[in-house]
Amino acid sequence: MIPTAFLAGVMEFQTNEAFRNALGRIAFVVPMIALAVVGYRMARPDGSLMTRLATAESHKWLHKLRYAIYGIAVGAPAVLALAALIGYYYTAYYLAWRIIATIWLVLALLLFNAVSQYWLSLRIRQRAIEQAAETAGQGP
Repeated sequence: MIPTAFLAGVMEFQTNEAFRNALGRIAFVVPMIALAVVGYRMARPDGSLMTRLATAESHKWLHKLRYAIYGIAVGAPAVLALAALIGYYYTAYYLAWRIIATIWLVLALLLFNAVSQYWLSLRIRQRAIEQAAETAGQGP
């Protein structure tokens, strides 16, 4: 998948239209199909990943959206591959880059959320230790 995605990126900057429209299109469709397969395997509503994530107490909303997430994870790359095959290669290529940018943004927000929750739990623990020390220091 990575070499064909690299080839699709290189072909986009090719001045020869025949290379860009033929080889570039094929090099774009292959990773999109592979991404749809990865989405199918990872985001299956009854799969182990979604089941494990949906049972976590903080991710109950994920259980409700599991079918939509599955549809988007499989459908978006498949639709982009189909669009590139029927002649909308330029549009599909740039939409794919926008989707990738959105995925990076979501991952950054998830990382920020995890780090802030961890920091908050450490701060709560530190405050509880300080209160326990104050209570123990007062004595009866």
